[in-house]
Amino acid sequence: MHHQPTSLPKIAGISSLIIGIAALVLAYLIKEPKTALTIGAIGLAVSSISALYTRRTTTEDLQLSVAGIIYSLFACAVGYAFM
Repeated sequence: MHHQPTSLPKIAGISSLIIGIAALVLAYLIKEPKTALTIGAIGLAVSSISALYTRRTTTEDLQLSVAGIIYSLFACAVGYAFM
């Protein structure tokens, strides 16, 4: 049984998804508009950077990064809705 090391684009895609989901949950739980927008913007920036790492790899890794970006955008929308 060979152990395959996990590639950087795969890690970047998964981390983007986790950061996006965490930003959305935190923005909803905090319910403070400015803080929720800030959390969403930080999540969006980090997810966008990780999308740069995954853009030339498989579509599965890129889909994870795009999902993280979308969740971060939803976090910004939740912050905007609380205003």
